[in-house]
Amino acid sequence: MLQEIFFISTFDTAPLAPDADKIVQGRHAAFQKGLDVLTKLTDGKVYLGLDGRGKEKPSPAFTMAEGVEKVFFKGKHPAGNVGVQIHHIKPINTGEIVWTLGVQEVITLGTIFTEGRFNAERVVALTGAELKTPQYVRTYVGANIGELLKDNLTSDHVRIVSGDVLSGKQVAPQQFLHFFDDQVTVIEEGDDYELFGWLLPLSPRPSISNTYPNFLFPDQKFKANTNTHGEQRAL
Repeated sequence: MLQEIFFISTFDTAPLAPDADKIVQGRHAAFQKGLDVLTKLTDGKVYLGLDGRGKEKPSPAFTMAEGVEKVFFKGKHPAGNVGVQIHHIKPINTGEIVWTLGVQEVITLGTIFTEGRFNAERVVALTGAELKTPQYVRTYVGANIGELLKDNLTSDHVRIVSGDVLSGKQVAPQQFLHFFDDQVTVIEEGDDYELFGWLLPLSPRPSISNTYPNFLFPDQKFKANTNTHGEQRAL
């Protein structure tokens, strides 16, 4: 029998990702209503992935949500990725359809019933070292990137990303926020090329392995840029 299942992750472990607890603040009723609607759309379950890393207790909107099955996750990125959560909770089998939604999509669904209208408002995190003032803003789905970042860039020598630096897409100021994104990241454009940079690590750089000697100083901080530390060459 064909069974549809819904998964919602209530936290994001990507770099500088927005805090869903702040996003849902003051919108608990709309979030719960969205969950109520989802439970009526399926004979299967609605799963809610919660942050179990212990830094802060998740919002009551998540921990006290009704009609759903709650599962706590902990660990480094990508623990907040809904695909990882699906893998650990209930891997997809033949004949199953799995739908995923973000917290803000659930809220938008709920407001159709609590407000009687499609409310396209969205809380977006403006992040990255090349911003004068990183902040949360309340805007709308598909907002203009240039307007979101107006007078807030440290320079013009930057890379603008709709989303986070690991999975987002590069955008120009005249373009628009991607539909499912609730983050804009601005980092330095890395267009200086290091001779044999891939072979001779001449300067410390971030790495998840022990390849570079700076692993001896785990608290060392780096300013992110787009440089891949190598020359441009054909493969």
